[in-house]
Amino acid sequence: MQEKAGFTEQTVNKVVEMAIASQLQKADGLEVRIKTDLNKLRHGQLDSLAIAIYGVLLQPNLEAEILQLQIGRITVKLLSAIRGKIKLIHPSEGTFRLVINEASFTTVLNTESFRETLRSRGYIDQQDARIRCLLSDNTITFSTELLGNNTEVPQHFVLVATPEIAPEGQAVLLQQVRYVEGSEPSPEFTSALLARMHELLSLRDFESKGMLLQIQQLDVSAGKLTLQAEAHIEQFPSS
Repeated sequence: MQEKAGFTEQTVNKVVEMAIASQLQKADGLEVRIKTDLNKLRHGQLDSLAIAIYGVLLQPNLEAEILQLQIGRITVKLLSAIRGKIKLIHPSEGTFRLVINEASFTTVLNTESFRETLRSRGYIDQQDARIRCLLSDNTITFSTELLGNNTEVPQHFVLVATPEIAPEGQAVLLQQVRYVEGSEPSPEFTSALLARMHELLSLRDFESKGMLLQIQQLDVSAGKLTLQAEAHIEQFPSS
């Protein structure tokens, strides 16, 4: 019986892995762990479902080191799962964990699309803006070289902010913004930079995918930002 139960879980693991993988734009690795038994499985019932996705693309150019979703009891439409589509019969509750490193934030802040936004609003000229994001000790630091206002000498400045969980619990706000080095740039540039980071740290995108998240814990240390949240899942997230 133990062998049969183990085979059942391994089989369902593989089916769910294939269904999730088909929905991902990009990921470096995927692990699925399911607890159930044959009798429950006949009714699409799982005791628990744990998913870990490594190197997953959350939005254009923003990659997470790891996204983990742990769901308690869950009931799915069995035939849909076999066909590669996970559909919940009832809403489920779970926990969510997300880890993003500073290199990923740096990549997004240096994309041509963000630079073009800055240029179109007159915050930089046709030269360049190089922004580096650093994460440590519950602070987010932006080290920036900015060439603008028709000058040949780059402006260098360092901005530090303290991340805090937004009141509604679905985003991270940057508070206590302060300049600690170099000449202060225009308020408009600062606003654009903070607005872009707010977009990156918002979890509202998951709502459109069927999952409502309430951030419970935020940790910034050693080059990584980690979010832990409670998850209410109306439907299984898909791309």
